[in-house]
Amino acid sequence: IVASIDVLKKDGKYLLYDYITKDAKDTFFETVNSLDVGEFFINVVNNDGKKTGYDIELYKLLTSKTDTPVIAIGGAKNPNDMKKLIDSVKDISGIAAANFFHYFEHSVAITKSFLKSDINRPVRHEGSLGYKQREFDDDARLSKLDDEKLAKMLFEYHEKEVI
Repeated sequence: IVASIDVLKKDGKYLLYDYITKDAKDTFFETVNSLDVGEFFINVVNNDGKKTGYDIELYKLLTSKTDTPVIAIGGAKNPNDMKKLIDSVKDISGIAAANFFHYFEHSVAITKSFLKSDINRPVRHEGSLGYKQREFDDDARLSKLDDEKLAKMLFEYHEKEVI
């Protein structure tokens, strides 16, 4: 069983948030400690869709207070935000993103390749799609291959015509 919990950070406190009533209660950690679940899926609503990065402070605090695996979501701008979370919170068990993949050009396969090339933690790849090229720009996008390499990758190679 995975418990999906929305958290609102207000005045330095983490509050349990209810989207329906728009109510926030100071019972977040009590709620987490009272649930007997297999995993927590924690969304920080302040960061959700904002591209401001994950709330590293919350995930450090939460993983120090529970042995239950924690999946983080809310705030990813690019794969560097995921890497920063992994580097900062050693006990995070998973990372999720939504708008990051839905509304931007980021690809799941490229993101996983970037993370796998740069961290010492397992990254699950599914399917046959992968990127052997592991050169990324500052925004963790695949760097463009030079024209000569691209030309050699064509199925049918045609010499340049000299006119």
